[in-house]
Amino acid sequence: MKKITLFAVFLLYIHFLQAQENAATKLAIHIAKKIADSLGLTNEQRTKLVYVNMDLYNEKKKFYDKTKKKEVMEKELQKIERTRNKRYEKVLTKEQYALYLQKKRNLVKNN
Repeated sequence: MKKITLFAVFLLYIHFLQAQENAATKLAIHIAKKIADSLGLTNEQRTKLVYVNMDLYNEKKKFYDKTKKKEVMEKELQKIERTRNKRYEKVLTKEQYALYLQKKRNLVKNN
């Protein structure tokens, strides 16, 4: 009976992890689609942005899982987030990148 219960808990845990990864993937796709629609990206650029967003998520998650100190975590998460622009710049054309920065500034300013 213990083995069955332990196995059931294990399966639930695996399901939970997969649900988290699916949510992260959906978010990365959503962000890339939103940017693609507003900047007129190619399919290749959109795919690259999905990977960039997934990498950022994975880096944040890895650090989040490693530490529970709030002040340390916030600084590291901000550091990771600040790399987003550099990563996007590698994918976008100069014109697209300038428009992205403008839209980002407007979004931050309006919130």
